[in-house]
Amino acid sequence: MSDFFFAMEDGLLVIGKIVSTHGIKGKLRVNSYAESPAIFTLQKFFYVKDEKGDFKRYEITNVEPHKNVILVELDGISSIDEAEKLIGTSIFIKKSKLLPLSEDEYYWFEIIGLKVFTDEGAFLGKVERILQTGSNDVYVIRNKDKEYLIPAIAEVVIKIDVIKKTMIVHPLEGLFEDGEI
Repeated sequence: MSDFFFAMEDGLLVIGKIVSTHGIKGKLRVNSYAESPAIFTLQKFFYVKDEKGDFKRYEITNVEPHKNVILVELDGISSIDEAEKLIGTSIFIKKSKLLPLSEDEYYWFEIIGLKVFTDEGAFLGKVERILQTGSNDVYVIRNKDKEYLIPAIAEVVIKIDVIKKTMIVHPLEGLFEDGEI
């Protein structure tokens, strides 16, 4: 993705990008940055950042999944001409509108950027991105020219502290090459 995944700005969280129009009545095609497209259907308003850097609030009139994008209709955008002006802009929601999570559950934007250390104190790098796999997520940790793939499982991820912006991992046998850390 070209935008920083889940960028925060003024208490707003980016959840997608308007990539094109759909039809002639102002529908927008949105690439979702969210793990689940359900985040779009739970919102009453989206915020769009204009070319001047100002945020404009739009009421959502319809949201529907369509192939690999989300189709969105916004109040006040009723023609292809109006919709085309929004192509390339990001869609934001208020962070406060996110659903609360259970203990030991985190939103991706809380994980990305964390400093990662082993339980013996070795610095591995920062979480650069998260890969979804069938069984568990995988954290991609980068430190200069090194990249580590850490499975997001309880046996490996010992502690996440979003306040201190750190993650402690326990390297299971075979997770790293001998002498790598």
